[in-house]
Amino acid sequence: MSKVKVGFIGAGTIAKAHAAGMGFIASQAQVAAVCDVNQDAAQSLAGELGATVYTSHKDMLAKEKLDIVLICLPHYLHCPVGLEVLRAGIHLFLEKPMAITTAECRELITCAERHNRSIFVGQTHQYRTTCRKARELISSGAIGEPRIITTEIVAYYNWEKRKPWFLDPAKAGGGALFNTSPHQIDHLLYLIDSPISRVRAKVEALRPGQSVDSDSIAFIEYENGVCGMFYVFQGTKQEDAPRVLVKVMGTAGSITFAPFSEEVTLSRMDTMEKISVKDNDNPMAREWREFIQAIRENRQPITDGYYGGNVVAVLEAMIESSRTHNAVKPERLN
Repeated sequence: MSKVKVGFIGAGTIAKAHAAGMGFIASQAQVAAVCDVNQDAAQSLAGELGATVYTSHKDMLAKEKLDIVLICLPHYLHCPVGLEVLRAGIHLFLEKPMAITTAECRELITCAERHNRSIFVGQTHQYRTTCRKARELISSGAIGEPRIITTEIVAYYNWEKRKPWFLDPAKAGGGALFNTSPHQIDHLLYLIDSPISRVRAKVEALRPGQSVDSDSIAFIEYENGVCGMFYVFQGTKQEDAPRVLVKVMGTAGSITFAPFSEEVTLSRMDTMEKISVKDNDNPMAREWREFIQAIRENRQPITDGYYGGNVVAVLEAMIESSRTHNAVKPERLN
């Protein structure tokens, strides 16, 4: 079977991580073109991959025969550029968040269906070994019936180093909530087998001089009765060590893990077991395998446009809840 031909739009840090991940699947896919308005950045990445360089994505879409295009652009460009990719008859890989509004997500989904193309959203955490092992343990009944889930990020947002668009809510969608917290919503949706029914949140822009959110908290309710807590504290440097931590507590035990670690802790009664999940795979390689396989099998990928859109819908519900001081039911895209 011939290799899938891929184009990159955006040649920054995340694109480089994708290129590294694709090195694990060199027999299945090749990066044929790299586009960035910064020609030096495009040339630097393309040179490593043997790809053609473009500074206009319109030129790349017109001149290259591509199967998939990866978009690693500022959030506000995900929808308009994504629509151009889909209208060109090319499958679309979007970095998270899928877009900055649920309405934009719906527009992308409608366009993909009209042109018989697929959307994949890079919710990378569920492709990490720790998250996959946690879900496996939950599904096997290792902690009984899940009842509570918590997900937290405590880490300085490196405000001084952020490009200006990150600090503009019209371009970023939000601050930490639309940049790092899509991973937390992925935890909530991936590990609990039930739709989220209500959120009650407080979203704050506590960083002096900034209009984008820095610190948020939310109480999550699921249709099956599970409850969750969501925390993101990124406004100031703190004494606490930076961490991303997920806990799921059930009727027969609990699971704790840090998505970037190589172990999952399973606790039951008075016992605690550290389960090693170390492997040599790469989460972005897993993403690409899943998308390529889904295309070849003519099915939707696991983290498709609907999934990515539901992540954005929960984030929007948090913002609306904070604004109105009421509980809000997230919109369901499917």
